[in-house]
Amino acid sequence: MTTGHTRQITLADDLPQPLTHDYQNRWQAFQRATEAAGIPPVTNPEILESSKYVFAFSDFVAVSCRRDPAVLIDLIDSGDLRRRRQSNDYDYKLKALLADVSDQEGLMLRLRRCRRRELVRIAWRDLAGWADLAETMTDLSAFADACLHRCLEILHQLAKISHWNCFSILQSLHISSEPFLIRSSHIRLHTKCFCDDF
Repeated sequence: MTTGHTRQITLADDLPQPLTHDYQNRWQAFQRATEAAGIPPVTNPEILESSKYVFAFSDFVAVSCRRDPAVLIDLIDSGDLRRRRQSNDYDYKLKALLADVSDQEGLMLRLRRCRRRELVRIAWRDLAGWADLAETMTDLSAFADACLHRCLEILHQLAKISHWNCFSILQSLHISSEPFLIRSSHIRLHTKCFCDDF
């Protein structure tokens, strides 16, 4: 993968049979999930074309979209899937998302869903060739930093009136600075962040 500019990916109609099989099975499962949830099917030609590559190569994205099909629809409708993040976007987003959190369960639920949404977005842009390595690494690091900052801020505010365990919350969310270090290889980054099941 190059840095400094986005890659242009041309999807061949004759993908290797195993990848074609994976894509078809995963996309059909996603379509069944959208139908069961009463969500209109994806019709955007650009998303449909890129899905062939993304679903073929990322079980993480496929599973995430199948479990919660509204995530992909929201990313498409909001324009976030095609939009490049600014440096402080994640912090602002999490501040608003967690503003009225009042218990540990609510905090974990919102962070987990936000984590799924944002990692699907980052993975999709990377695998579709819409983001270069620099953007992917920057987004992962910025998101991890924002999660840690906002989570610790809330826990510190409520520590005197609750018995929340900050470490256990962060551990259960798989939020750590370690996978996002620049020295991590691209392959390791994808294995850790784009393939984890949760």
